[in-house]
Amino acid sequence: MKILRVIVIALMFCVAGCARQQTVTPTPLLDGMMSYQSFAQIKTLPKLKTAKWKVIEKSEVLVVETKYTHLNFTGKATFRFYHNRLWQTWFVPSNVTLYNNALIKTLGNAVNSPTEAHLGNTAITFDKNRALWSDENLSQECNDWINRYA
Repeated sequence: MKILRVIVIALMFCVAGCARQQTVTPTPLLDGMMSYQSFAQIKTLPKLKTAKWKVIEKSEVLVVETKYTHLNFTGKATFRFYHNRLWQTWFVPSNVTLYNNALIKTLGNAVNSPTEAHLGNTAITFDKNRALWSDENLSQECNDWINRYA
């Protein structure tokens, strides 16, 4: 009887865990890259095949950076992966003011304030230092994980 109770409780936890899983819906990040791509997939993209990568952090969150060009502006791109799924991309251009103007023009109606835009589940923020694309679902998942285990 005790074994049966343990099995039933284990099955309840399994079903509850399965019910909480979300459908994965990748969202566009920097330059058409998609959230949920792995680091291995990102490294094979045409613009990044020959990139020299610098690892900034390596744990449940992998942070890497490389030189990059976006909207004809050179700069540094930072990629954040949560459990090997692309979650955020940052771009620090050589001329932030001109770059932000070009980015805002490109985003069009998605811009909801002088420093923010939304495309579906993608939040894009831009300020005097950088532009940041973030998958809001993965951001919440990462924050939940940090709150649970930190």
